[in-house]
Amino acid sequence: QVQARDAQACFGSAFERAFATLFFLALITIGFGSSWYHLAPDNDRLLLDRLPIALAFTSLIAWLIAERSWLRKPAALALLPWIALGPACVLWWYIGETAGAGDLRPYLVLYAFAFLVPPLLMRMPSQYNRRSDYWAAYLAFVLGMLCDRFDHEIFELLGGMLSGHTLKHLLMGYAVAVLARMLHRRRLRFR
Repeated sequence: QVQARDAQACFGSAFERAFATLFFLALITIGFGSSWYHLAPDNDRLLLDRLPIALAFTSLIAWLIAERSWLRKPAALALLPWIALGPACVLWWYIGETAGAGDLRPYLVLYAFAFLVPPLLMRMPSQYNRRSDYWAAYLAFVLGMLCDRFDHEIFELLGGMLSGHTLKHLLMGYAVAVLARMLHRRRLRFR
């Protein structure tokens, strides 16, 4: 009975659990897609790298929304087109790219959402403790993206020992670990 109560403390609804599960499954897939891409970079492999990244962005935002509201089934189902929008942006780019006119703008807008929307949602009241863990993960995410942006500069600054891209992967791994630990330790504050 203690295990059942602890498992329920992790998620207040089946929708939260589903969106969080989708987020973590997307992260696992990112590992495979990114590895595959880096072995022999090309657009076909980049597709398999970007698809799960986009899915992780949209499922995380859906998870944050579900956590901060008591979604009924119709409202939760309304988030499914949002979740599908991430992969759709990547497919839009890829189909255009194969025709010689790839358009990354929808994907870049999605990236902007990944930076701007989670902090807005994290400021909203939550039914859980350990809210600061989201902020720690978000900070690691932002620092990781900055490291990736300044990849070559960091590589030179560190004397060729470590690149910004490598630091990005380490920081992203830390962010995921923080979220996983949060799920293990958090509890509902009210029901």
